[in-house]
Amino acid sequence: MILTVILCIVISDQISSGLLKELVKRLRPSHAEDLKGLVHLVRDYSGGKYGFASSHAANAFGFAILTSLILKRRIYTLFIMAWAIITAYSRIYLGVHYPMDVLGGAIVGTIASFSCYWIILRFRPAILNHENYTVEKQETLIPVIVLSLSFTAIIIYSIF
Repeated sequence: MILTVILCIVISDQISSGLLKELVKRLRPSHAEDLKGLVHLVRDYSGGKYGFASSHAANAFGFAILTSLILKRRIYTLFIMAWAIITAYSRIYLGVHYPMDVLGGAIVGTIASFSCYWIILRFRPAILNHENYTVEKQETLIPVIVLSLSFTAIIIYSIF
């Protein structure tokens, strides 16, 4: 299962960074000459030259959707999707992606996650048998911890 999650992130990342950015070649807002002075960069971070599609959004949505499909826990899904949305929005906030870059990344991640889930269903469906699986209290805390750490990191980054 862990290998499938890793595969999903690799697929999402390679399609968004390795393929789409080089095919589309759309400049990031931080590199567009007509937006100079309009885009507020946090800590002068401007990212690479091209922005479509957002790798952060692709990876975050790929991870969030695939793990939600595997775990089938409502509270986990709510928190991990909130984390993915915050991660995607942070790219717009930082001025390194347009909203459509983020949407494109989210679509890439979603397609990758459903493809990897299909692989599990096709080749290892027994992994998804949750009948004998009991949820430990610590497992329900994982998305809360991830979301809290993400918020803390964003706040610390913006202050310093």
